[in-house]
Amino acid sequence: MEVPRVNPASDSPRPTRRRSRLLSWGERGISAVLDQGLFATSNFAVSILLARWLSPSDYGAFTLVYSVFALVSTLHSGLIAEPMLVFGSGRHARHQRKYLHVVLRFHWMFALGLSAILALAAVASLGLASSSVAAAFFGLAVAAPFMLYRYTGRSATYMILNPRLAAIAATIYMGTMLPGVFALYRIGYLSLTTALFLMGLASLGSGLWLFRRLKPERVPQGGTPSNQEVLHQHLGYGRWAVTTGILSWLPGQAYYLALPVWAGLEATAQLRAVLNLIMPVSHGFAAIGVLLVSALVRFRDHPRFRHLVLGGMVFFTALASVYWLLLGLYHQPIMLWLYDGQYLAYDRVPWILGLVPVVYGSVTVLGAALRGLERPDTVFWAYAAASLVTVTLGIGLMIRYGLEGAAWGMVAASATTTLTMSWFFFVKRVAQS
Repeated sequence: MEVPRVNPASDSPRPTRRRSRLLSWGERGISAVLDQGLFATSNFAVSILLARWLSPSDYGAFTLVYSVFALVSTLHSGLIAEPMLVFGSGRHARHQRKYLHVVLRFHWMFALGLSAILALAAVASLGLASSSVAAAFFGLAVAAPFMLYRYTGRSATYMILNPRLAAIAATIYMGTMLPGVFALYRIGYLSLTTALFLMGLASLGSGLWLFRRLKPERVPQGGTPSNQEVLHQHLGYGRWAVTTGILSWLPGQAYYLALPVWAGLEATAQLRAVLNLIMPVSHGFAAIGVLLVSALVRFRDHPRFRHLVLGGMVFFTALASVYWLLLGLYHQPIMLWLYDGQYLAYDRVPWILGLVPVVYGSVTVLGAALRGLERPDTVFWAYAAASLVTVTLGIGLMIRYGLEGAAWGMVAASATTTLTMSWFFFVKRVAQS
């Protein structure tokens, strides 16, 4: 009996290849979530420890200066990291290592200029603000270039679709930061400046590890891509990205800069201490939102797409509502344990700020849906409306009612973002345009 011959080309069935691709993307998704989770956990733990071990005035100064770094990060992301994800995966996909070398050069130009500006801010703070603020600015002037260096490397791993490297780097960062903070506290050298130095050192270590694996290649004279080409592309893309980044920064961070003027650094520390309790759910929603973009893109032509989005909004709002109730009921023992008896003066503030993820939970789904529909302009206008509410109603409430007014201002800005995105999606029906 003749044995039938098997064609090797047809012997690898499509389901096997499809399963392999799914496993590959599943591994990447898990690595991306792990990366974000490790980094967020590191910053959450360090923030809790600093709030516990530093004075309220020093922790308020740390919060103020770190909010400045958050603004700087949006500028860096809009001009360098975010365009790199777009152009490195597209126009420069065939020579990513050379392109990465050019981007890294622009990073150091940006970072060194930033460091000089922060050093000048430290000097100015000696006369205009407190010595704590000056010390924090000095520490950030040294640490910021290395913190942004790590961010650049992290974005590059997503450019090459290998977030596993970012997850390992996040593990290195955590393994340096947490023992380092404990060691500084034990030997009596924990301060604003040393904490920021440690952040810079941990970022430098994890960044060096990343770039040794990414292996940027120097572009030969007259080679591709040129500095001018990359600069032109990044500046063209970055105009909108930077503006949107600033508008998304303003509703959540503006109070850290304004509160010290009207209520002192201690009020700023109190605000951050309560917001630390909301960070787990906020970071969780942010991580899920990134994955939702690609997931919702696949369903955007589905006839029940709007119902899927509405169901997601209800789910996230319900989840955040449970968290809000638990936070309101048990915030006192939690804060007593976390902060060793500090920051218990404002009993109503946790109830108010706990509403932020409740009204903002829908944005996780709406923002992902609007981006999946390729309508980032609607996201821009939503954050523009929230920023307008912040600088008018929010700041007004803060001036009139202090810390509680700032908390209500955050709730109002979050509600504005949700309502604006809902209007674009359900009333303007951008899904059908």
